[in-house]
Amino acid sequence: MSAHRFKLALVREEAPEPFGSQVNGPREASALASRLLGEEFQEVSLAMFFNYQGQLIGYIEIGRGGIAHSPMEPRELLVAALTVNAASVIVAHNHPSGSLEPSIQDHAVTRRLKQACELVGLELLDHILVGAGGAYRSFLREP
Repeated sequence: MSAHRFKLALVREEAPEPFGSQVNGPREASALASRLLGEEFQEVSLAMFFNYQGQLIGYIEIGRGGIAHSPMEPRELLVAALTVNAASVIVAHNHPSGSLEPSIQDHAVTRRLKQACELVGLELLDHILVGAGGAYRSFLREP
């Protein structure tokens, strides 16, 4: 078996609608996440990346699941964040039921993501749970 040479390519796509580049707290992050997640019928997880000045540089879907779970693996988040040279990240996911009650898995993944980010010098600013009608819950800024 021989080793292969790989080439990593980053593809920049235009956002479906323009977004402001400043997100200064959970309310603005949740509004952005609500627009990005839209009316999904399944749980979707996304990551929003920021530069050192706190400006939004982009976002990526990092997991898509069923009606009650969306995988959010630290590996997927870190690969994307390091590829775009992000200084910080906010992760978000929706609950199609509209409920803002986090599951045991939601709390566990938040701890895992925070630990993983700390290892590589990436700041996890927040984990936002998005419900119906713009309602949200911040895991890290509003206990």
